[in-house]
Amino acid sequence: MKLFSVIVTGEPACIKGLISCISYDPVDLISHQFSVDNSDETKDVDMIFGALPVDEDHRIDLFGGNDEALFEFIDERPDSPFKGLIITLDADDSKALSLIKDRLIKQQSYLHNYALVVGVYGSEYSSIKQAEEQVRKYLTELNAVAPVLSIDPNNKEDVNLLVESLLCFASPGIQDNYYGKPSFDLGDDPK
Repeated sequence: MKLFSVIVTGEPACIKGLISCISYDPVDLISHQFSVDNSDETKDVDMIFGALPVDEDHRIDLFGGNDEALFEFIDERPDSPFKGLIITLDADDSKALSLIKDRLIKQQSYLHNYALVVGVYGSEYSSIKQAEEQVRKYLTELNAVAPVLSIDPNNKEDVNLLVESLLCFASPGIQDNYYGKPSFDLGDDPK
């Protein structure tokens, strides 16, 4: 089975709600220890984990958290190349809104090398739209391209749209058939 890793960042309750919406496996808070760069050094990382089978040959592993060690952990996983990043943003939280540019700058290497999608949620329509506009502005300043969508992180349809947008960005043509097989190849060459 080919694995596809997606990191979900943002407010912890939102991360858990989002992963719970689409995961077919139980969503758990786990702590994992991993080796760094083939050395004797180890790190611990806490994360929310869930999984979504795409078809009989592919599975999306969802890792939620905000710890930089989570990105290192994903980079060290040989069986599951890191493919995507979902950033969630609470438009009602002025602190989160002011920190989003710093978060994007901190993850800039991922913005240019992996698929990204930003989900903005909140209670006021106008604040959501203003936050979306601000995120798009920051992405443009960083020469990054990503869908920025309004979502309800506890609504399965919204979360599915967010994940589908990420997957289409990561692997265009995911819905099509290619030589009678799914084109969800995640880098495989068709034969």
